[in-house]
Amino acid sequence: MIDITKSTESLIDIWEYAEKLFSMNLLSENGYKNSFVEAVYTNSDNSYHHVLLFGNKTNTYVVIIINALKKCIEGHYILDLNEEYGLNGLNGG
Repeated sequence: MIDITKSTESLIDIWEYAEKLFSMNLLSENGYKNSFVEAVYTNSDNSYHHVLLFGNKTNTYVVIIINALKKCIEGHYILDLNEEYGLNGLNGG
């Protein structure tokens, strides 16, 4: 994955989808209300973008997957760094 956070323009508006994630208590209130995107990554052929939004727990992100060719949201997943890297107990996690 390639970090394109600083060089990319928005392909589509993700905030209606993010509103649903927020109502499911998956996003941080501050990040959602300020429309804050932590990072954007793409794959090697730039066909998919992964947009990271702050999750509602320490060291978690909700990743929205965008099909860059079709310009549509494919879905999302929770990236839990506590679980992924054994950070439980660190930084309040």
